[in-house]
Amino acid sequence: MPTLGLFNWAALVAAITVLGMALILVPEAAWTTPVMISIGLFVLAVAFLFYSTSLIAGKRGTGDAGQFASIGLVGVLSAGLLLLTATACALALFDFGKTAMALDLFSVGGFVIGLLLLQAARNLLGSVTNHESSRHHRWHGEAQVLRGMTTDRGEGELLEKLVDKLHHAPSDLSGGSPQDAEIDALLGKMSGLLGSGGNELAEAVRQVELLLLQRDVFLRAGRSK
Repeated sequence: MPTLGLFNWAALVAAITVLGMALILVPEAAWTTPVMISIGLFVLAVAFLFYSTSLIAGKRGTGDAGQFASIGLVGVLSAGLLLLTATACALALFDFGKTAMALDLFSVGGFVIGLLLLQAARNLLGSVTNHESSRHHRWHGEAQVLRGMTTDRGEGELLEKLVDKLHHAPSDLSGGSPQDAEIDALLGKMSGLLGSGGNELAEAVRQVELLLLQRDVFLRAGRSK
């Protein structure tokens, strides 16, 4: 059975266990409407504590950053929901029905707001992650790796200039540019040109710089439309 499925089963078993304990421990005469609602919400809060793990791991599209950020938000949400619903149960059992109902309503509202904030945070992280994984950031990283691979001073200076140009390259537009594939290809073959005397590498770097200029013109024109 997949790991996420195990967490879902754990959530179900935990909910049934807590509900069974409540049915055994709470006297029959104490089952008022506030008590039933409060215990029901507490059971759901316990189940969510286990289910939230699969909720985090099952999300896609924001990368590891989004998932790690979600851990803290979901943890606070789960702990707050458990605390509020447990307090509501205690108040209901001690005949503070109206106060318990008000706390139950606050729990539900806070839970919904928390989920909306969680989704908003994930969307924001997704847009940042997509920006950071854009082509010119990837090219910049590849050029830095190449610079670290060479032991030749002349090649190092060539690649250092290329790293600087890629660092200041404009960000992508949706759909990219006609030069992207050629730049990818040239950067991909540069590792095989290291140590070859410098001429072939210099020509490849010159071609990338020329393509970057053409790409800059294309992107500026696209943004001005």
